[in-house]
Amino acid sequence: MESSGHFGFTATISYVLIWAARHAGIRIEWWDGAIFILGSAFLASIPDIDIRLRRVGVRHRGFTHTVWFALLLAVPAYVILDYLSKEGLQPPLSPLTVSLTLALAVLTHIAADSLNYQRVRPLAPLSSAGIALRLFRSSNALANAGFFLMGAGLIAAYFYGVTDSVRAVQAAAIGSSLIIALATLLDRAQGRGRRR
Repeated sequence: MESSGHFGFTATISYVLIWAARHAGIRIEWWDGAIFILGSAFLASIPDIDIRLRRVGVRHRGFTHTVWFALLLAVPAYVILDYLSKEGLQPPLSPLTVSLTLALAVLTHIAADSLNYQRVRPLAPLSSAGIALRLFRSSNALANAGFFLMGAGLIAAYFYGVTDSVRAVQAAAIGSSLIIALATLLDRAQGRGRRR
């Protein structure tokens, strides 16, 4: 997907995760939820830094599209912020919120890219197994715009105070399914099986 699609896809997943955690009895402060949903959405394109690094030999959908990259970002962030808080330098954000936000940004990026034609290998180099559901091109305008609009709507819902609505989660699930189905149909109708 493109950055707009990643933004919306990640915001949608974040919203649903916050809802699920609250319904499981996990206490999430409003501010932590806001950082989680906004931070992960805005950072969702971090793995595509590899596109800018191609000149130095970094392969697209390589290391930056693995769970190890998610851990490389999340674990040091947690350790540093936790250390600072223990030293009396209270960071403005909780270590757990920051590390989960970074991890989710990368993992949802991988999940979204797995819907396209080019494989992602989330466990490389331990496993060469890749995922490519080949539903639609990463440049599919309907998928990117649809997820962007849905994610933006869910962010607005969160900030408006709609955090415990079953209807919002149902709308997210139905909306995601429709976006994926329509984007797939559009891709097939255009007759473009270009791998990207």
